[in-house]
Amino acid sequence: MRRLFVGMLLITLLLGCGRTDGPQEKYFGGETVEHWLDGVKSPDPKSRKKAADMLGNIGAVDVRAVPALIEVVKDRDAKVRDAAVLALSKIGPPAASAESVLMEATQDKDAMVRTHATAALERVRGTK
Repeated sequence: MRRLFVGMLLITLLLGCGRTDGPQEKYFGGETVEHWLDGVKSPDPKSRKKAADMLGNIGAVDVRAVPALIEVVKDRDAKVRDAAVLALSKIGPPAASAESVLMEATQDKDAMVRTHATAALERVRGTK
């Protein structure tokens, strides 16, 4: 009986030792959310665009994505701005705080950004 008790105790301890009760970092596209949040600040427009694309996938999971994308809609590069607008559209109603920046983007100098911003507004408002 004592052997059984010791064996069960050892198994319980061994199984419990691998646990981590703290929050687990989430990965998207093989990188952490932090990586993509930093990526939108990169000097390289391709890196900023990719980061904006990924934040569109993250938006429903991490509340930091929408504020980051709101800033990216103001980027100097039209392709990066467009990626941010599309990402906000992908997030939909949880990105409602981006409504004013999307309204501004409907007046963007780039036609594609304007078109996508109009559609994104409908999505974040939940009307489409």
